[in-house]
Amino acid sequence: MGTQIRILGVSQYIDDIALAALQARNEDVEKTQVNKLLEYLEATDSFTVALYIARQVSRNYWGRGGKSLSAARLLKIINDVMSNVQEESKRKEVLRKVLGYFKWFFEVSDSLYYRNKTAFNNLIQKYSQVINNPKQPAPQGFAVNLLTTYL
Repeated sequence: MGTQIRILGVSQYIDDIALAALQARNEDVEKTQVNKLLEYLEATDSFTVALYIARQVSRNYWGRGGKSLSAARLLKIINDVMSNVQEESKRKEVLRKVLGYFKWFFEVSDSLYYRNKTAFNNLIQKYSQVINNPKQPAPQGFAVNLLTTYL
C-alpha cells in the first residue's frame, strides 16, 4: 500500500480488495459478516469497523481458528486509509467505497465458487503465495483477472 492517496480514491487498493474478497470466500466467511461491515461503518466510525473485524476473527466468525488472511489484508487497507485520510467524514467516504467494492468482489467470488469450483480453486492455487502473505501486495491486475475468470 502506498502512502500517497488520492482523496476519496480507492483505485490503488482495488487489487488488494479483490484478493481479500476471494480469500474471504475461501475462508467460508458468511455474507452476513461482509454486509455488516458497511452497517458498522455507517453507525460508528472507521476504527470501530477495524475493531469489529478483529473481534469477529477472534470469535471464529471470520476466518478459521482465530486467524484470517483476508481480514489481515482488509485491515491493512483500512489502516492505510486511516493513516492517510485525517478527516473522519472523508475517511468514512473512502472506506465506504473500499467496503462496497469488497462486498461486490465477495459476491463475485461466492458466485464463482458455486458456478465453477475448478476456476475458483485454480485462482486460489495460482495466487496462493500472495494469498498466504497479506503483507505482500496483490499482483497488479488481479481484480480484472478475477472478473475475467468469473465472466
